[in-house]
Amino acid sequence: MKKILTFIAIALLLSSCETNQRKINRSEEVVLEFITNLNFDNYDLMYKLYPNFKDVHEYWKLNDFDIVSSALNDKTVTVIGRSENFEVLFEVEKIEGKYIITKSKGLSSDFNSNLYKFCKNIGCIGLRNYDVEISKICKENKLKFNQLVKTIKNKIEENVIIENHTVRKQYDWASGDITFKNFSRFTIPEYVYKLYVEYSDNNGNILFTSEDIENYKSIPFGQSRTISVLELNIPSFKKIGVKLNITNTTFIEEIIGEYAEGKNCEYSDNL
Repeated sequence: MKKILTFIAIALLLSSCETNQRKINRSEEVVLEFITNLNFDNYDLMYKLYPNFKDVHEYWKLNDFDIVSSALNDKTVTVIGRSENFEVLFEVEKIEGKYIITKSKGLSSDFNSNLYKFCKNIGCIGLRNYDVEISKICKENKLKFNQLVKTIKNKIEENVIIENHTVRKQYDWASGDITFKNFSRFTIPEYVYKLYVEYSDNNGNILFTSEDIENYKSIPFGQSRTISVLELNIPSFKKIGVKLNITNTTFIEEIIGEYAEGKNCEYSDNL
């Protein structure tokens, strides 16, 4: 009788214990269920499967998501999946009898953005920060990042200056060549700016501004470019200047993400 009772106890114990593979399988099921609800914005189910996800402010929807690897480490199952060209990591744990996602990395749309790289470069983000922390940190530093973009934009615009010109007025039209130089520290790519020529009187009052001039050539830092102008029906003028207006700041954001420096979450003003 003792042997039978011992056998039954062992059988019940074994049946109540999940195998490692079962834990991995259940974790994968939870991740896939979360992804399905994520793509349909089913927030109630999303937050039930991943409670902390409500603190991720902006995120990707994962199309054609496939699990590429899963591993059990102590009580945590790490599930890595791929969607299109990037990977997302999930950590799943069994808490109070239910499997839930506790962390993720790569799901926040801030991850690996230029804003994220800026925050990482100046010491706001560490290796142990996951989507919730990344989202929070990026949100807190977005204004600082945008202000830096604006500052660099203004620096570039203010440092594109005319060097010399041969423009002369004859009758009611003016023509000639204008040479200007990019005195800023940055190369201005093609198609991201508008360039205007301003015609002024002796007091600097602008009398006439040209239409947008060709912007399909980059302007390397420290280099000059020469353009030819022909303007009809133009008033008499005494001075000429150029005005550059950056219309697409993506290249500036990329420069900041790549080269900004700092520590303790403070930018060192190195750009």
